[in-house]
Amino acid sequence: MPNYLSYGPGVSIIDARIAPTADGWRLDRALADAVPTLSRERLKVLIASGAVTRDGVMARDPAKRAAGGDLFQVAVPAPCPRITSRRISRSSSPMRTSI
Repeated sequence: MPNYLSYGPGVSIIDARIAPTADGWRLDRALADAVPTLSRERLKVLIASGAVTRDGVMARDPAKRAAGGDLFQVAVPAPCPRITSRRISRSSSPMRTSI
């Protein structure tokens, strides 16, 4: 089970140990197995951005082979609020004038 720690405002650190059965798997797949709350695609982005470390060293290649028992730290930023744009129809626009 991963250990969740707070790391600054809006960032959580997850300690994830690679299972012995995941030995030799791609790092992104092995971490997705260790941390089921994160998708493999999300983990690929986190790995590429330098948010995944092992012994203080960034793991930057999601295709690198993982070793069973390795302990990784995954820094997960808090989700950003989704910004939606509101579409204004031309017919109801207050700026429209008729001549």
